[in-house]
Amino acid sequence: MSFGSRSMLLAPEVGRERAGTDVPEDTATLPEESGRQALVTLPSMSTGLTELPERGFENLLVVSPWAPDRVESALRDRGVPVGNCGLIPVNGSPVRYDGPLWTTEAVSPADLTGLSMRYCEAMRHVEPGEGWVLIDNVQVLLMYVDADRAVRLLDRLTRQARERDVTGVVAVDRSAVETRTLATLGQLVGTVVER
Repeated sequence: MSFGSRSMLLAPEVGRERAGTDVPEDTATLPEESGRQALVTLPSMSTGLTELPERGFENLLVVSPWAPDRVESALRDRGVPVGNCGLIPVNGSPVRYDGPLWTTEAVSPADLTGLSMRYCEAMRHVEPGEGWVLIDNVQVLLMYVDADRAVRLLDRLTRQARERDVTGVVAVDRSAVETRTLATLGQLVGTVVER
């Protein structure tokens, strides 16, 4: 896997819409089939990195408000190869990092266009049929933008992962998000896992 290219590429939006009657499956485990998308509701101060199966770390893109050093530490705690992972830091401050993670420039949680652009670029390095993407702690987006805008972005990102045949996980602190928003997020994916 190579997380090295730094050029920007806007991918066209393709994908299927979920039918309005599709109900996400509630389960205790993440689906590992390529292209499947899941919502994981977590307790406060948690990360979706603790929920991924071992094979999820073989080719992983993480979108997270956590600093790169903290993500690297969490990956090392899991005993996984850090060099197989890329990170889009969702943080309003510039990020200085010189470690094994491939990282983009930090993007403000209020800059949904910038986040979408970085995601499109980074997804080129996630292998179809093998790769995983974790959009972690999405409640941070909801602190900066309207819930409808955040949901539209997450819909676009999960559809892109599905169409690329990449397994995706959207992780959220269940205590930081309204029940209605959680239900809406659940409709974007095929599976909801509660921790």
